[in-house]
Amino acid sequence: MTGGGLSNAVIGGWRLGGVQTYSSGTPVGIGTTVGFPIFAGANRATVSTYEGWRSKPAGERFDPFKEPYINRSAFPDQPTDRLGNMTRFNPNFRFLPNLSENFSIAKDFNLTEKIRFNLRGEAFNAFNRTLWGGVGGAQTLQDPNFGVWRNQINQPRRLQIALKLNF
Repeated sequence: MTGGGLSNAVIGGWRLGGVQTYSSGTPVGIGTTVGFPIFAGANRATVSTYEGWRSKPAGERFDPFKEPYINRSAFPDQPTDRLGNMTRFNPNFRFLPNLSENFSIAKDFNLTEKIRFNLRGEAFNAFNRTLWGGVGGAQTLQDPNFGVWRNQINQPRRLQIALKLNF
């Protein structure tokens, strides 16, 4: 096909774009409200292992309204007479991954030599993926919300269409 014509006006000249984000979750740190009267009162949690923190194995589907994300039984009672032994983050346990796809399609239409318009369509979070986050206190052992992941921390799917006239 060469030059113009109706088929080129309808089919040709489209621009496609996309941005996909696929990242593993960030490492998890667990807090405690058990203070210690030195070092400004800060204390780490006491852990016996860095394994088994997730309530379900990584391959199983997580339902935030049926189970907590963090397994409370993986943590012993927190002693109040000594400093905790946990590192800042658990190297073997991460938050849920971030998956997001954004797409766009656009085309310029020339009406005359000086007048043209641009048609654009965009989709953000096109597959409507959900990224869950912890509710207040979800990472603090003594909080009643410990391990509860129910807040949606991403934007829902958004679609938009724009038409721009240049003259």
